[in-house]
Amino acid sequence: MEFTCGQCKGTGTYADITCSLCGGDGKIELTDQNMANLTEATKSKLHGMVWADMITKIADIEDKVNDVMAKCEEIYDNLPGHWH
Repeated sequence: MEFTCGQCKGTGTYADITCSLCGGDGKIELTDQNMANLTEATKSKLHGMVWADMITKIADIEDKVNDVMAKCEEIYDNLPGHWH
C-alpha cells in the first residue's frame, strides 16, 4: 500500500531536512526498508495515517457500490413486464 506522506505532505522534506517517515520521496510504502528504523512515535503516527487512508478508500467503495445498486434498481424497475 502506497500513499502520500502525511508528515511532509508529499514534498520529501520536513523542517528543511529529508523526511524520516518517507525517506525523502514523499510517498510511504509499508514495505520500505526505512520502516524498521522509525521511532515508536513515528510508527504510531503512520498507523493513524494508514487507518485514515483505508477508511477513506472503503467509504469511496461504499459510495460506488451504492451508485451501482441504485442504477441496477432503476434498470430492474424499468424492465418490460415488471410489476410495480
